[in-house]
Amino acid sequence: ARCASVRSKVWLCVSIALLGYFVATLLSFYINVSQYQRLSHFQKDHLELVMRGHDLQTHLEQQAEELEDAFLIGEQELFVQANAETPKVTESIDRLIQGVGVASHEFAIPALEKFKARYMEFSTVAQTLHVDRVNSDFSIEGQKKIQQFGLEQQALLAEVVLIIDRLNVALDGDMESNKDKSIHSIIVLAVLFLVVLLLVTVIVGRVAARLLVSPLVKLQRDFKSVERGIEIEEPPHARAGDEIGQLSSSFWALTQQLKQTTVSKHYVENIIRSMSGALVVLSSERTITKINTQAAQLFGYVEAELTGKTLDFLFSNDGDSTKLEECFNEMTQVHELKDVEVFGIHCSGATFPAHFSGSAMYDDSGNLEGIICVFNDITAMKETENKLKILAHHDPLTGLPNRNLFFDRVEQALHDGLRHGRTFALLYLDLDNFKPLNDTLGHEVGDKALCEISSRLKNSLRADDTVARVGGDEFIIILNALNCADDARTLAQNVIEVITQPFVFGHLSHVLGVSVGISLFPNDGTSADTLIATADRAMYQAKENGGNAFYPQAD
Repeated sequence: ARCASVRSKVWLCVSIALLGYFVATLLSFYINVSQYQRLSHFQKDHLELVMRGHDLQTHLEQQAEELEDAFLIGEQELFVQANAETPKVTESIDRLIQGVGVASHEFAIPALEKFKARYMEFSTVAQTLHVDRVNSDFSIEGQKKIQQFGLEQQALLAEVVLIIDRLNVALDGDMESNKDKSIHSIIVLAVLFLVVLLLVTVIVGRVAARLLVSPLVKLQRDFKSVERGIEIEEPPHARAGDEIGQLSSSFWALTQQLKQTTVSKHYVENIIRSMSGALVVLSSERTITKINTQAAQLFGYVEAELTGKTLDFLFSNDGDSTKLEECFNEMTQVHELKDVEVFGIHCSGATFPAHFSGSAMYDDSGNLEGIICVFNDITAMKETENKLKILAHHDPLTGLPNRNLFFDRVEQALHDGLRHGRTFALLYLDLDNFKPLNDTLGHEVGDKALCEISSRLKNSLRADDTVARVGGDEFIIILNALNCADDARTLAQNVIEVITQPFVFGHLSHVLGVSVGISLFPNDGTSADTLIATADRAMYQAKENGGNAFYPQAD
């Protein structure tokens, strides 16, 4: 009867435990499904917004390139192609506004609607400039309008990038919110299961009395031993009806599984070695205690050579001895530092640009335990930035200064001339017979001819002169520090002689001519527009006189 009574109480405890765990499992399932739905919805909206944003950016950049070609060449067909992108851009804006509304990022809708209005004004200006470009010659005023139009075009592109970046920041915020909710869900589940476990333990302890106390105390001691890292002994084989004995055996089996699945020191070291960045670990005294493989490759040292040294052994201050200290101060104040541009020092003595990030580690008492530092080599990124700067001011085919850089150089020459009373000249060059060469031998040969002409011009001019390519086969030369007008005519004749030398392409030989228009400062004007317009008219006069000559011939 006693055994039956105990058995019935044990089954009562088991029933309560099963009920508690069933409720906890249902709640866990509900929380996990809710979290899954949130993450799925977030992922879908995020990807869709990114795709729509990039779609808008792609159409806008395509239209920008086509408008630039249309204004440069002045052909109606190119402008039609560019104008065909307008509905695609507006459609992309509307789709992005719709996607932002679905994702509940209403803060971006006014910015997108304002951007759409600016874009429609931009399209109207493009239509007006195209009509002016077709109905008039390529005047300086027209060039300035087109140049201003290009700046507005770049501003639109920059605004698109800014809007997309802001959406990404908002989406990152949503992601962080979801992460917080996930953590809260985990805490709720942990508390729930802990409550159930405690409840079951109390009930079992009360109803089982001395029959269950002894094995449970033994099991409790085993729990504490595992918690302290002490390995427990394998319990005796449990009988079929001994639930506590079976539980002890199961717990021992679980500890054996945990020994195999717990993350080991070797496992952590493998993770550190596989990091993409160069990891340098500092002690609280700021001395190096560990580096990974990437750091050894980046700086050219082995770990033993760096252990015990301070970080300034790898850190170039570029003459500013306070920079490293400022980085450490910021890390200790805000606990982390991200992507500060620094110069690392290789073991060979060579320096290289890098992004430096760091994080300070503190114990529970707030004492500094160490500092994690990560270096990422940005040499390739810097080289790309320099190339982009060059492309912004130079012709991509010939490498000569483009129209933007040319106008800067003209303004410098005007400032110098007005200040010091110096004379300079502009030579406006237009190649003769270049179109037949391009049409008969192909654009590849035409490009080679333009590159050869550019090389000849650079080699024939003085060091302080400037030659720029401003059109398909049009060049402008700035001749600085002239004594008189005859100097300009002499140099113009030299230019003609250089260009009229035969071009050899394999077994083919071709001769080009050039018409040169000359304008002098201050005789022909004291502004860039006037001087360029005068040189342009003179070039056409030289072409009407038969070409392959300069104009004016004499004062």
